[in-house]
Amino acid sequence: MLTIYYEQAFRSTALLGHPLNNALNLIVIMGFIYLSRVKYKNLLLLLGMVGLLCFGSRGAIYGFISLTCLHYIIYRYLYNRNTFNVIGSTNKFYTYLYFIFGGLTLIVLLFYTHFGDRLLSVSVYDEGSAGARVRILAILDYVNAHEILWGLSSHRIDILKTRLDLEIIENFWLQWVLRFGLVFTFLLFISITALLYNRLYYLYINERLYLIALFFLVASTNNSLATSTGAISTFILCTAGFNPFRYLVKISTSDANGNPRAIHSANSYPNPNLELI
Repeated sequence: MLTIYYEQAFRSTALLGHPLNNALNLIVIMGFIYLSRVKYKNLLLLLGMVGLLCFGSRGAIYGFISLTCLHYIIYRYLYNRNTFNVIGSTNKFYTYLYFIFGGLTLIVLLFYTHFGDRLLSVSVYDEGSAGARVRILAILDYVNAHEILWGLSSHRIDILKTRLDLEIIENFWLQWVLRFGLVFTFLLFISITALLYNRLYYLYINERLYLIALFFLVASTNNSLATSTGAISTFILCTAGFNPFRYLVKISTSDANGNPRAIHSANSYPNPNLELI
């Protein structure tokens, strides 16, 4: 089944079975597309936003827009870094046309189709979904310092969920703390961050931090990382798929008379910005 109605609002379940899990995987891909110089980047980002509307994930939408705009403003205007060109076009007419067309498309989808049902019906905060994520913090009132540091048994967690009438804990940070304890949660976070950071060796430091911050920011709005999600695998696959070392360029040399002397291949490095050909 591809679509379902949650709380009387249209939400697509797509390939991975749950809207929020789909949104997290899509956000990872959109982050790499934003930093890349792939052709039709603006169109791909627009299609990504349409996908997020289908999933009805407010945290993913607000998180991507806010963090991407912040990164773009800081490193494009404050530091005058021309490599952070979202549109990738030197023609101002087409740049403005892209923004106008994309904005109108999102407005039409949001207000005149079912794609915006969830965003328009529950706005930024609602008691049923966002309120539930706040209420689950009450579970910490029933655990002691030792349990917070070293974790609880599955049976103990089930008892607490029953006592608080919680069907599911919709926060992966809290699930990690309850399962593994604060100590191992910190070690797990450091390990995942180090893995992702090292996989992004061909990017600037600020680009690495942007992708990792975007990943954990959106993941913090749901419990995807506490389930059998493929989000981390998607991230690692993107580090390989967008890696400029995969692409070779032909370099020819000539002698003093201009005659070709040798042709050899070289990686597209040292330009660390993502580039697809």
